[in-house]
Amino acid sequence: MYTSLDWLNELFNVKTIQLENLIDKLTLGGFEVEETLKIDVNKEQRTVLDISATANRADSLSIKGIAKEITALLDQPSCSSNYIDQQVEFQKIITDVIHSAQATTEYATFVTVTIENLTDLTVPKWLTEKLICSKVEPVNNLLDFQNYVLLETGYPFEFYDLEKIKAILKTSDFELSLSSIDTPTVFLASNETSYKLNPDMLVVKANNYPISIGGIITNQHVAYNSETNSLLI
Repeated sequence: MYTSLDWLNELFNVKTIQLENLIDKLTLGGFEVEETLKIDVNKEQRTVLDISATANRADSLSIKGIAKEITALLDQPSCSSNYIDQQVEFQKIITDVIHSAQATTEYATFVTVTIENLTDLTVPKWLTEKLICSKVEPVNNLLDFQNYVLLETGYPFEFYDLEKIKAILKTSDFELSLSSIDTPTVFLASNETSYKLNPDMLVVKANNYPISIGGIITNQHVAYNSETNSLLI
């Protein structure tokens, strides 16, 4: 995983740490630094570490995950900022919703959020720079935001076009679920490939309509595009 020191510095004060010491601590903690790179971004050189982990520590391979490990290895406190404080506020809201939800045997947690009246999908400069430092090619659309969330948190977030879902279901009042399908069916994905779904596969459904293979790929008929102005996340 390509990890920008500037990005890490938003979460703890990495600038006070000698790079060699940081690499040594990561190695002792089970994280191998494959190489150290200098990447030019807007005429500035950024230091990026290519960090790998053992198979049982995939949970740490995100910016937040590796920052948490480093603060523990170096016994350093996390940084405080308005950005982080706002994240904590949203996290509390989502956590409260999760705790009030009914339990299910098919999955641990399933949370959705809607965003409507989108008018400007331009990707901010700071986000583009973070993608470049992570060796991800920016495309200046919603995919950049999707990749950013994945890189920072380690969690894959799927974006759907909310209006397309409403149009297919012919209603704006629908329920979402994550469950196996009842009968084998053919699923046209956003990569324009058809997949045969069987009852062993979990799919995300809007009412009874499959909008994605759970955590893998979206149904092409509800995938977002450059004209999307409302999202189901």
